[in-house]
Amino acid sequence: MKQRLAICIGNDEYEKLEPLKGAVKDSINVKNVLESLSFEVLIHNNLKLSEMGAAIGDFVCKINNESTEAIVIYFAGHGMEMKGETLMLPVDFDRHETPIGAINQSFTLELLLDQLQEYPDVVKIIIFDACRTSLERSRGTDGRYTSIKAPRNTIIAFGTSPGERAEENNGGIYTRALIEYLPLQREPIETIFKKVRQSLVNDNHLQIPWEHSSLIQDFQLNPGIYYEDIAYNENALADKDFSTLNLTAKKIIDDLKSYNWYIQKDAITRLQNSDLTSFSADELFVMGRNICQAAEGDCIACQSFISNFKYCNLVLIKEKCHLLNGIAYEIFFDKNNALRKSFKASHYSRVISALEAKDFLSCGRYISSTLKCQPKRIIYLPYIFDRKFALDFKVIFEAKYTNQSLLEISSLKLNGCDLQVEAAVDNSSYNHHKVTSIDEAKEIVKNIIAESIVAPTSEVSISFDDVNELIDKIILARKGGYVISKIC
Repeated sequence: MKQRLAICIGNDEYEKLEPLKGAVKDSINVKNVLESLSFEVLIHNNLKLSEMGAAIGDFVCKINNESTEAIVIYFAGHGMEMKGETLMLPVDFDRHETPIGAINQSFTLELLLDQLQEYPDVVKIIIFDACRTSLERSRGTDGRYTSIKAPRNTIIAFGTSPGERAEENNGGIYTRALIEYLPLQREPIETIFKKVRQSLVNDNHLQIPWEHSSLIQDFQLNPGIYYEDIAYNENALADKDFSTLNLTAKKIIDDLKSYNWYIQKDAITRLQNSDLTSFSADELFVMGRNICQAAEGDCIACQSFISNFKYCNLVLIKEKCHLLNGIAYEIFFDKNNALRKSFKASHYSRVISALEAKDFLSCGRYISSTLKCQPKRIIYLPYIFDRKFALDFKVIFEAKYTNQSLLEISSLKLNGCDLQVEAAVDNSSYNHHKVTSIDEAKEIVKNIIAESIVAPTSEVSISFDDVNELIDKIILARKGGYVISKIC
């Protein structure tokens, strides 16, 4: 594995400038986060100019085009922009009347970038949490806009905009947001910095971070772990005939099937206290299926297990993936491995939430790839990435039993495509929903459709042909939901 290197510098104790209160603390916090992300981190605080030059020079000497994947250089302290250069001020900086004097008493970003030119294949991340404005204001001094010419594969993140200040409140507000977002799994570094910027804006700070980038490849600080090409044996997919020689696994599975809530609760406790690596992928998958089945049968322990799945103490992600795949598979497929007409949707929103969590990318992919084999059936495909559109359904009703007050969905359109709607359970009874407003009608129908296609309600939008005809009517919804299929 290629090495990851970082250096963190925080300067608080300025001799002839206003001391800062949080730069060293910020440097330590960033160091701790980077170490958790497999970086080898050097930390140097309260450096004089000669010490800054030596520390950065020694760090650059450790970089190797062949063996180094990425570097991070973090600076917090006083800064300024002057005569087109960005200055990182050492603690022995003395105020000068001339720009040349100030530059000579500082370590410049441009000098650093020159030293990094030799490493075009290494991802270079430079983070500058300092003012880009006057020394009379916290962290900086006046200067014209600085044009940055970064070497290839570099991203430079500034805590604030050109000519603006970087706020400090027992530490920089930029770094406070930064350490929250740096550990995010499977997010490109550009997205990390964008989320930091969004966080400051959402908190009503005037400070707007900037980035300059010459990156030519995707880079994730925390790539997480992918488990691709997941496959299970046929007797796990059609689990009515599943058997195992592992007596511990067999006992847990049999107890989950018991229909006895107390026995099922004990099975969950034993599973949570087990060494998951002692179980095969198929055994964990079938356990997951039976947890879903027991939750559907109102076992509170199994329902709680699903609700808290993202946070439970089963820390081995790969093994948890097999459990989650089984839980999700049981929603859609029966014991013969046939797609259900009526999905087990009682707890689907919690399962979808887990499938779309960062830690379980492969689970979302596995279930989505499996469901894609059902091209006619409309089913929500869980996945990790943000969706840029909702499932927009146009709804047509028909009156039931010649009673004009009782309405049931007769057909749907999705993106101009006609859909067929049929009851998932033959001769099923109805739930009755009295409509008193258009918003209420949309919410009722949204929930009906979302449950039928196992989608978060946030991903479904509804429109009607004639909304006024719905007021004071009763919308009928089949118990067991609907099978919604393409017919075009």
